[in-house]
Amino acid sequence: FTLQLLTTMPKLFVLGLFVASAFYETGADVCGNYLFDDCRYPALITGVHVGDINECKDLCDLYHTADSCDFFTYSTLPLTDENCKIYLEEWDTFVGGCNVHGAPIGDNNGNCVVNDDHCEIDEMPADCDHCTACGKAGCYGVFESECAEFPKPEETSDALQESFCEAACRIIYKEGINYYTYKVEEQTCGCYKKM
Repeated sequence: FTLQLLTTMPKLFVLGLFVASAFYETGADVCGNYLFDDCRYPALITGVHVGDINECKDLCDLYHTADSCDFFTYSTLPLTDENCKIYLEEWDTFVGGCNVHGAPIGDNNGNCVVNDDHCEIDEMPADCDHCTACGKAGCYGVFESECAEFPKPEETSDALQESFCEAACRIIYKEGINYYTYKVEEQTCGCYKKM
């Protein structure tokens, strides 16, 4: 369980407990590029100051033995008193309550990406050479929040569901689009190049 920061920008890491034994290296794994923002956090179980993200994870593990931690956040903001916060809520319920969802649909090498534990290349667009599955087994559940400004999207549209947004961006994947964002409340979709 290691974390390598490639930037000194303050971040908020949000981690689901099921990723206890595997953690992505920031920027090195396309599965670490999921975005959930503008989230409604559940009631806080506890907030404490810890020395690093590993101590926060250990604290969540301890609380989990008493069924009191499903996920935690760790902040790298300087002078943060309670940089480790412990929450009790199903992971899918938590991310389902976030207004902004973002996900990779491909990497910069022509590989398609899906938010699932399995990936079938024959179900991907013809211009995908390989397929990467980023489900719970692939470290889904680890993301950075409140740390980046997004550029203007290449394409925008209205979309009634996130799946429509993802499908629309996949259609133009061959034009360099490899990331999408979906705003749930606004029902808007943005397609991005080279995220």
